[in-house]
Amino acid sequence: IGNDLSVGVSAVEHQDSHYTWDSVTAPTAAPDTNRPDPTTVTAPTALSVAEELYSTREGAGLKTKAVVSWTLSTGGNVDAYEVGYKLSSDSDFIYVYVGVDTTSTEFLDLSPETYNFRVSALNEIGSRSSILTANYTIEGLPAAPSTPTGFRVNPMSTVSMAQWDISPDLDVRQGGKYLLNHTTDQASAGATITWGNSQSLGMQIAGSQTATIAPLMPGTYLLRAQDSSGQLSGVVTVESDAESIFSFNGLASVTEHPTFAGTKTDCVVLSNALRPESSILFDAVADFDALTDFDTLSIVSDGTLQSGGYDTSAKYEFTNAMDLGTVTNVKMRPKVLNDVIDITGGSTA
Repeated sequence: IGNDLSVGVSAVEHQDSHYTWDSVTAPTAAPDTNRPDPTTVTAPTALSVAEELYSTREGAGLKTKAVVSWTLSTGGNVDAYEVGYKLSSDSDFIYVYVGVDTTSTEFLDLSPETYNFRVSALNEIGSRSSILTANYTIEGLPAAPSTPTGFRVNPMSTVSMAQWDISPDLDVRQGGKYLLNHTTDQASAGATITWGNSQSLGMQIAGSQTATIAPLMPGTYLLRAQDSSGQLSGVVTVESDAESIFSFNGLASVTEHPTFAGTKTDCVVLSNALRPESSILFDAVADFDALTDFDTLSIVSDGTLQSGGYDTSAKYEFTNAMDLGTVTNVKMRPKVLNDVIDITGGSTA
């Protein structure tokens, strides 16, 4: 309808003869897209947990951390990983979220306990894969330190330079120490060298050190590490035939053998040698017929077996004193004859 109220008509003539019918094949269904299912996420694999020691910046000493690792998901729709841990006795996990290319994370300051760990993959709409789990018991510091390596002793005039490799254990390098002993015996001469039949050189050697100056003496040097919790490593030894270039003049000596007349605590003299006392006296045995082992004095008291044995420590105070008459700088050289005692019968020198 125009503005002047006129009416116009537009038409198209249709001729059926111009449009002949023909048969065609119906089209197949349209194919689906190859986008991954947004509700399905492939889980990561190979979850593992390891513990490590680390040093705190706040001066709180060494602490333990758990390093949690996994293999990346093979799915193409992963947006992040959810990693959690908790004490096995707790109900709730503590979670962290890490990036799509991350394969490990750390949980710090863990006490020696058993923990549960888990990891799963997440996509961008929050769908989650199946959860991979692992249990791990944190040991903390109880593991014994490694035996020192690279131990060597080189003579230097009147002293010797003892050297070794730096310890791989953090609890030795921080808060630990090294113990250096010496014995005049040598394994090459047929002697049995043990820590117990050597004497401490009385040196304070920090666990971060790799060398120290020691007296120059022939025999065998023994070295071991002690960590911050007091645990000891194995012992490594080095023989030395070096003598100081300066001769020693004997000024005085003190001999207690064979009578050992000094004050004795928890030890006695038997066959001209000091022996530890039994930890249970015959007079303390209420029922002498109840003794089951005379060597260790194991007794039955009120139906309970009580194992006695020998005292594990003893003390002897020298009765003789050394007086040189004047204040003199001297070098003391101890010579101690150790005796290995078999508490079940006799002793062997």
